[in-house]
Amino acid sequence: MIDPKNILGIATEVGGRTTHTAITARALQIPAVLGIKGLLSRIENGEDLIIDGDRGIVIKNPSPGRIRFYQEQQKKELRLTKALSPYCELPPKTRDGKYIDISANIEFFAEHTYAKKYGAVGIGLFRTEFLYLARRGSPTEEEQFRVYNALAQSMKPHPVIIRTFDLGGDKIFSDYHEANPFLGWRAIRVMTLPSIPWL
Repeated sequence: MIDPKNILGIATEVGGRTTHTAITARALQIPAVLGIKGLLSRIENGEDLIIDGDRGIVIKNPSPGRIRFYQEQQKKELRLTKALSPYCELPPKTRDGKYIDISANIEFFAEHTYAKKYGAVGIGLFRTEFLYLARRGSPTEEEQFRVYNALAQSMKPHPVIIRTFDLGGDKIFSDYHEANPFLGWRAIRVMTLPSIPWL
């Protein structure tokens, strides 16, 4: 549900660099700063903000000089990206001919376009649980197939490794009820038959 076309940046009172919100923001190239205590009490609707995800700071009502500084930073970033982009198309080999497997870890189908853009030759981990967490209700078998098939076709001939739903624990979904979610019914156990009690 996070669309980079509509969201320029993310700032929250809770969370941190390793939370799924931060990981998703980085994957979609959206600046984000998480874990700012008292953020909502300090900012009013309509105020201008600069969200500097690299430095981990949020600047409220920036001065014209600060705005010019960040505009120049954006231009430098674009120039660097343009200069490095041809290297993304080169095969991942060392000078002595050794092949290096460069794969991307993704949570959402849309992220595979960034993986290909920056030179990944496969998907090392597709976190399928976000097919559940990014919507209300469980996806059907057909919906899952369409996503997996589209990803495999797009990355072909390179491999795609699909992780069976790592649900439970810190990833709660609507059909989930468990007293001790980190030790009980979660991940691959969600997919197993109840007639196999030792799994």
